Amino acid sequence: ALVPAYFGRSHVGRIGGLMSGVGQIARASAPVAATALLVLVPGYRALLLLLAGLGVLAVLAFWRAGPPGRAEQTPP
Repeated sequence: ALVPAYFGRSHVGRIGGLMSGVGQIARASAPVAATALLVLVPGYRALLLLLAGLGVLAVLAFWRAGPPGRAEQTPP
C-alpha cells in the first residue's frame, strides 16, 4: 500500500518489479557480503552491531521521508 500512496497506481507494476529485483539481488548477495564483513570486523558481535546500525539508519531515512502526499489518480 505504500507504493501506490507515494507514487500513484499507474506506477505500481514498474516500481514493484524494480523492488523485487533489488530484493532478489540483496538476498543472493547477503551471505557473501556478511562473510566479507565478518573478515573485516572483529567478531560476530561487531558485525551484528554494524547491521543493527544500518537498520537504524534505514528507519531514520524512512521516517525522514514523511507521510505520503496525495497520489495522482489515473482513470481505470
